Amino acid sequence: MQPVKVLRRELKPDLVLMDIHMPHGNGMEAVSAIKRELAGVRIIMLTVHGQDENLLEAIERGAEGFLSKNVRAKDLLNSLRGVMRGEAAIPSLVIAKWESQ
Repeated sequence: MQPVKVLRRELKPDLVLMDIHMPHGNGMEAVSAIKRELAGVRIIMLTVHGQDENLLEAIERGAEGFLSKNVRAKDLLNSLRGVMRGEAAIPSLVIAKWESQ
């Protein structure tokens, strides 16, 4: 299997859907590296629960949003399409929480 770094250069994706926690790497570093190399790519992070303390950092590093891993297929597709139109994929409850801090 080719390293992710080589694959992203070859494939040049428009959208990356990735886990915020990875077994052999750091999701935050991966977001930064992907954005450095492919500035136009859109990134959505997956999380087990929407309150992950790293989500704000992921957004600050360039991710366009995040989704819960238990998201319904219809909602996943709507979020992916929205991000490709330039919309953020951030649940409104989370936005409200961040604004109140």
